[in-house]
Amino acid sequence: MKLSIVIREVLIEAPRDHVWNCLVDLPGHQTWNPLHESLEGEFREGAVFRFRTKSGRRSIPIESRVVRADGRELAWYGSTPLLGNLLRGHHFFRLREISDRTLLIHGEALEGPIQTLWGERIAALFGERFEVFNEAFKRYCESRVGIGETEPSLAADGRE
Repeated sequence: MKLSIVIREVLIEAPRDHVWNCLVDLPGHQTWNPLHESLEGEFREGAVFRFRTKSGRRSIPIESRVVRADGRELAWYGSTPLLGNLLRGHHFFRLREISDRTLLIHGEALEGPIQTLWGERIAALFGERFEVFNEAFKRYCESRVGIGETEPSLAADGRE
């Protein structure tokens, strides 16, 4: 069966620990993540989490199992219940520290009959989506440097 691997990278002006904390802060995704909505669960090895990914005017449910969450890599296997085993993915974020900056390597290995038929088209779509995600995540991480452990302000009205 044909397998496609899609990888996009972005350099973030923040230390790896800070980038990791931003990445695994599921509630925080609601404030910056342009592609996903209603994330439920936790990023812990063995845990199942669910989210909906935006695709045009549609919202597609995804169910995933975390296979790695170690401070350097977050990875999961997942698929959409709508397609079952027709399209599956191994999604990953790898964090490489470069001085006080972090290289985010964002990718997915895609497999299944749909991938076999429309591999190049699907890989191009995923690549575009990863670039949108990466840029939004970079802006979020860099805007949070120096604001504690990515904790939101205690006051909802902006008062500290």
